[in-house]
Amino acid sequence: MKSFVKLVNFEINRFAKIYWSLVAITILSQFTSVFLTVHRYISQANGIVYHQSLPTAQLAYVKHYGSISFIDCFGTVWFMGPIALCAAAMVFYIFLIWYRDWYGKHTFIYRLFMLPVERWNLYLAKAASILLMVLGFIAVQIILLPVEHFFFNAITPGI
Repeated sequence: MKSFVKLVNFEINRFAKIYWSLVAITILSQFTSVFLTVHRYISQANGIVYHQSLPTAQLAYVKHYGSISFIDCFGTVWFMGPIALCAAAMVFYIFLIWYRDWYGKHTFIYRLFMLPVERWNLYLAKAASILLMVLGFIAVQIILLPVEHFFFNAITPGI
């Protein structure tokens, strides 16, 4: 069991720099999405209120065009793009580790097979590291959503 944990740690450390870069890109991009969506809505509302000179500016605009909600941020490229990028990076990583180990310049898998562990531990360590990274991306997203919702409510003016 100790060797399995070491192998999982080894596999995670191989991808750690790229993983944390993807997490940072996701955080920055999704907060940018929330900010740009609110900014676009407020700019559009101010422009229409100014040009049409609506009587009770905010209420008339909201009645006619509808109000903004946090769900409006989800459809933008800034929000969904990093999620797709993380998914693509994980698929790329899956193929990369197998290619690098089996067909790379120095076939690393032979050195791994020389370790005094069962072969299943090697395969399961690779699968476990992929699973942990995917669950890590999901956990980051679950943590980000309430924080982004709070940020959305903080920058959205009340009616």
